[in-house]
Amino acid sequence: MNIVIGSAGFVGQNLVEVLTSLDPDTPILRVDINEPCDFRIDISNTSDVGKLKEILTADSVVYFLSAISTNALCIDNPSLARSVNLSGLIAVLEACASAGIKKFVFASSEWVYENMSPNQLLISEESLSQSTLPHQLYASTKFEGEQLVACYNSVFETCIGRFGIIYGPKETNRCALDSFVYSALAGTTINIGAPSAGRNFIFIDDLCRALIFIGKPGGRIGIYNITHPEYVTLEDAADALLKLNLVTAEQVILGEAESKVRCVVPQRLIDEGFCFEFDLRAGLLEMFKRVSNER
Repeated sequence: MNIVIGSAGFVGQNLVEVLTSLDPDTPILRVDINEPCDFRIDISNTSDVGKLKEILTADSVVYFLSAISTNALCIDNPSLARSVNLSGLIAVLEACASAGIKKFVFASSEWVYENMSPNQLLISEESLSQSTLPHQLYASTKFEGEQLVACYNSVFETCIGRFGIIYGPKETNRCALDSFVYSALAGTTINIGAPSAGRNFIFIDDLCRALIFIGKPGGRIGIYNITHPEYVTLEDAADALLKLNLVTAEQVILGEAESKVRCVVPQRLIDEGFCFEFDLRAGLLEMFKRVSNER
């Protein structure tokens, strides 16, 4: 039994689709306060979370994706951010402990590395230290959440996925690559102020498959960076769109601003043999096709 908490969000909707495509016979329960969901609960209300006991079973694999998921939103409502990202998480963990579930997978973020040296290359899962802990509210709640999840290692298997910058269809909080694809579809200008800005952008399908990879019961525990091995600058992304003939040279305007570099490497996924299906060109092309078909 797969239980996806936060099923109505960008990652949740896509994770349900990928889980279904990989194993149509495994039951999936979608949990959220919004549609689409099979079981409606409010994560910010700890008494409401108690309803989870009605559906959790000993064979459950729980994916906890619910979050107030940007620093701006956390600053706008810090009480709600802590209620969802921490108090709600504790309530869910307690419900899981009572049910004796098999595995718990927690969605964290690469933003826990935000206080590291701006140009430090090759950040792995082992790179954080006491002197580099995050300062931003969102990143801090994610790091605290990781510590809470780790406290339950003796009760059930736990894995933590530090998500990189995700791009793909259905994302409302668009990253640069999402915006580039929508501009390509609209035939509008792509303005890139800092062409050297970059990240290990990951296509949503690869992220979901990585979640399922670490979510399999039977051994994998601890922290995984869920990013792509390929470091990509915004200029690289624009060049890929040009080579795919999805934009013209006239549509792309490059600025001269400099940017910090942060290369977060999915070292454990690489070491354990996870196969990424989408490099930059393949991901951009797939997103372009899907968004085109949805229009």
